[in-house]
Amino acid sequence: MDSVPFFRFLFLLSVIFWHISVPLFVSAAEHHCHKNEGNNVMRCMTPLGAIIQGAIAGAVGTTAMDLALYARHRASGSDRFLSWEFGGKSDWKSVSAPAQVGRRLYEGLLQRPLADRWARLTNNLAHWGYGIGWGCTFGVVGGSLRRLPLAAGPTFGACVWASSYVILPLLGLYKPIWKYSFTELAPDLAAHLVYGTVTERTFSTLARRAVTSLVPL
Repeated sequence: MDSVPFFRFLFLLSVIFWHISVPLFVSAAEHHCHKNEGNNVMRCMTPLGAIIQGAIAGAVGTTAMDLALYARHRASGSDRFLSWEFGGKSDWKSVSAPAQVGRRLYEGLLQRPLADRWARLTNNLAHWGYGIGWGCTFGVVGGSLRRLPLAAGPTFGACVWASSYVILPLLGLYKPIWKYSFTELAPDLAAHLVYGTVTERTFSTLARRAVTSLVPL
């Protein structure tokens, strides 16, 4: 059965990701503690805490972004949210560019084609993995700062959006950004601003509730 190589590939990809990313995250966020002088409090966030809270925030942000995109879809369609989010036709012509990246990774590493029946699953894994992965990155950076800037959320969302128009054109999956009109770019940018804002708000809320401890000074 060709499902065995596919799941072996997912396992291999997850092992590679964690072996590369976790040491980087740990070295970048080696136990950050910041003094809150007004309340005589020391706010401490461990690297693991930053990653976990960032992952949760990224998942919430991805959900918010998809709800914003779904609201636009509802104007011309009648699918329920879960059917629109996880269902649909499973072939490589109807999935997103991140799914095509996943397909290339699979076929490049294992040197065998990935069947159409895995297209929808690959699309979902790539989409949610991308949103959660960026959330982890935000968590590590946000956890290392004394205070997040007011515009951190929208700025983060805009950076995630812009990165797609750097990476995907190099892979031949998008055109260069200057070849798109503003009306083509605006809906995707707006959705990513929602993603960034909700990710930042969720992370900040989790951080306030989970990482504050009193230290005698």
